[in-house]
Amino acid sequence: MPAKVFLIQKEFLQKLPATFQKLGFKQRFENKSTAVKVHMGEYGNLNYVRPPIVGKCVEELLAVGAKPFLFDSLTKYHGNRFTVEDYKETARKNGFTEETIGCPIVISNETVNAEGFMDREVGLCKDVVDADAIFTISHCKGHGFAGFGGAIKNLGFGAVNQETKNVVHGNKRKLLEFIANQCFAVLKQFENGNSIYVNVLNDISKLCDCHGDAGFGIMKGIGIAVSDNIAAIDRASIDLINKEFGQDFFEHLNHIDPRPQYELLEQHGILSDYFLEVI
Repeated sequence: MPAKVFLIQKEFLQKLPATFQKLGFKQRFENKSTAVKVHMGEYGNLNYVRPPIVGKCVEELLAVGAKPFLFDSLTKYHGNRFTVEDYKETARKNGFTEETIGCPIVISNETVNAEGFMDREVGLCKDVVDADAIFTISHCKGHGFAGFGGAIKNLGFGAVNQETKNVVHGNKRKLLEFIANQCFAVLKQFENGNSIYVNVLNDISKLCDCHGDAGFGIMKGIGIAVSDNIAAIDRASIDLINKEFGQDFFEHLNHIDPRPQYELLEQHGILSDYFLEVI
């Protein structure tokens, strides 16, 4: 049966609560420690997810008794997010603080080893693994190595430690497989269904939010997608972007087909067929 993907095209913050309820929001998150996985942007980048969107999601989690915390991992490269202290300062400059968002912000490289579908261990971020539930907010955009960055990449690359990121970046030929494998390892921690995905299809740029000089988005806005299926929401997001662009956005700009990200998950039981409902 196709997964439901909801697309909000206007009145975003006003429509998020009712959209969440369509997915059994309270049952998924009530009284649960919830990792809110979000990329808070490199300093200088202006395309990352706007703090009011994240703050609204946190507000709704708190309203059902969840115990949310914002989470992201450290970068593999030396920049403004390479250490915990530097990332927290970058997050503050970009508008992400406990006061503005409404919950603690955790940046960490603490690691737990886990397995995906490949025959190799993955270094997952311990704070994510220790949570009871996960709420993933992703900015959809291009990526120089993966073609597309959405929810799968947010978990498959953003919920792993620095050592794992170094291994992935060192093998461009298998990068998409590594990302899908690492995402699958994260998903195995939440097989109880305590997860929801929010994909923000606004300020869609050629490059990812790790670039401080990514420039303004090529496409300003399509909407905000919500689903409980990570493969379906990324597939729908890619389809929506390509339709708006008039051709394959990611192949055209980055010369990479990003579809193996969700196709590899399909091979391991996470189907990407979807029904899109515009609200």
